Amino acid sequence: RRARARDLPIFGVCLGLQALAEAYGGELRQLHIPMHGKPSRIRVSKPGIIFSGLPKEVTVGRYHSIFADPVRLPDDFMVTAETEDGVIMAFEHRKDPIPGV
Repeated sequence: RRARARDLPIFGVCLGLQALAEAYGGELRQLHIPMHGKPSRIRVSKPGIIFSGLPKEVTVGRYHSIFADPVRLPDDFMVTAETEDGVIMAFEHRKDPIPGV
């Protein structure tokens, strides 16, 4: 929040996405099966600033066992990409330049 108070853009990657979700009031959950070094297809629901120009489905590498709970994601954020089983893979703040992947 201090970075935003100074009008700095933020880009959360992996743990950064998780930190952003928590900083804005969201909660994290643990995957039943960790995804360490495994590829997955993800659906891009809104291209936004991260996925603009990419297909609606892309394969990404995953290395995580914790994820932002989509039910508890703050309304400030919109999900822009997720796995077939609903794990958030990217989001963007609705007003500020704060994406996370």
